[in-house]
Amino acid sequence: MSSRLLRTLAIVPAVVAAVACGNGAHRGVIHASGHIEATEIRLAAKVGGTLLALPFWEGDKVKAGEVVARLDRIDAEHSLARPEEGRWTLKFDRESFFGGDGILAMETIEAIRMPTLLVRAEHSRIMTAEAAEHARERNLHARLVTIAGAHHHVLLEDPEAVARTITEFVASLV
Repeated sequence: MSSRLLRTLAIVPAVVAAVACGNGAHRGVIHASGHIEATEIRLAAKVGGTLLALPFWEGDKVKAGEVVARLDRIDAEHSLARPEEGRWTLKFDRESFFGGDGILAMETIEAIRMPTLLVRAEHSRIMTAEAAEHARERNLHARLVTIAGAHHHVLLEDPEAVARTITEFVASLV
């Protein structure tokens, strides 16, 4: 048999099966009876923390809305702050920016020898306007952009503004 005939014989049953299973109301959707089983499910927590309880074993059935793990809340509670305006925000250890965690941010910024974009959130209590300007002054290749209305975690609060800022910076390099 020719390869063209073999391809045709392989495609025709698949098309017939798709047409027979579908009712034509939803193109691309096949309706069929049967059983669906999830073989792998990935879980992720919205916050980090120490795992305190895992009440299920592999293979156990879980109902919608059922708690599948319990985390220690202490880390998350210590990572939140409620500023004067009443919105919750993530806290940050100022010492980590100024070298308390072993990373010397100002020295690292100063050592960069290529165009560099420094993005600051307007209401950041961690990266003050003065500190950001000081970082920019330490590097002739640096450009400082402040995202209006955002707090320190600007990437979470206003990802569109960050993307726009990066796009404009990259476009200015060409």
